[in-house]
Amino acid sequence: MHRVFLSSTFLGLEDVRKAAFEAINALSGYHCVRMEDFGASANPPIEVCLAELRTCEIYVGILGHLYGSCPPGETRSYTELEFQEASRIGMPQLLFLTSEDFPVPAKAIEDDVRRKRQQTFRMDVSQKLTHTRLHSHQEVRARVGEALTNHRGKWVKGGEPGTVLLFPHVTNQVGFDTGIAVTNASAMPFGGGGQAGRCRIHYYGRTSIGQGSAGEFGPDSYETSPVTTLSQYSEVLAPGDQLVFVLSGGNSKRNILATPGFQGYIVVTCEFSGGRGFAFLTDGPVGQARLATGYLAEVVPVETRLQVVAGAGR
Repeated sequence: MHRVFLSSTFLGLEDVRKAAFEAINALSGYHCVRMEDFGASANPPIEVCLAELRTCEIYVGILGHLYGSCPPGETRSYTELEFQEASRIGMPQLLFLTSEDFPVPAKAIEDDVRRKRQQTFRMDVSQKLTHTRLHSHQEVRARVGEALTNHRGKWVKGGEPGTVLLFPHVTNQVGFDTGIAVTNASAMPFGGGGQAGRCRIHYYGRTSIGQGSAGEFGPDSYETSPVTTLSQYSEVLAPGDQLVFVLSGGNSKRNILATPGFQGYIVVTCEFSGGRGFAFLTDGPVGQARLATGYLAEVVPVETRLQVVAGAGR
């Protein structure tokens, strides 16, 4: 499920947000993340907003004529801070600006300072990124749905993941553990700013529960059982970022669960080009290991992926 972050002021754009929300969720495989659904939290609202943003893959920003509220101690609005964070981590951005004659409720008029800030914000965005103009509430759903559909076609060739990595042998059995590192190397010095995206880790093999907590794999046992359906998504990786985890412990900060007792192979699908991987197997901690080795993950060619898909469809 592709997570799409919806960013805009609430006041003055209530109907617009509702229409955008419906357009996003109407697309198969897409889920809209918006502030209306965050719920109660002990953390400050801006921390919650930015944390939710980082779990998403696409940013949809709608800039009206209102600047909106600012977090305590900040001169930038929530909407502008969300836009800047999406830009910082390299997240794909779909921008919509309301037209000059777009209706604004009389109760939503702001003072001159905020009006000037919003004008500057809108001008800055319009000069940096290609955007779509919204002339009425009625066209929001169609325009947002159209933009996401077009983006899906351009995002990765043929709708397939940008990079597929094969780790042919990983293990957390008989005293061994495996560390996995996946790098988003989509940004290069030859041009292009790279692509942000998540990694999806697919596990194929068997698990021996006797070595640790059963977790998702069933009751404690020394018997092995097949694991061919477990998969999980990481957080979004910005260009230059890395996903690092070990089988025995996972990496909770990156949304990766532990898979104790697992042995087999892993396929990682990356939603960005230029993904690269490294695996490290050892039978002990640094300084105490008797055996250790590492290898580079295999990059599965597009041709191979297409052949597999075609064969499965026969």
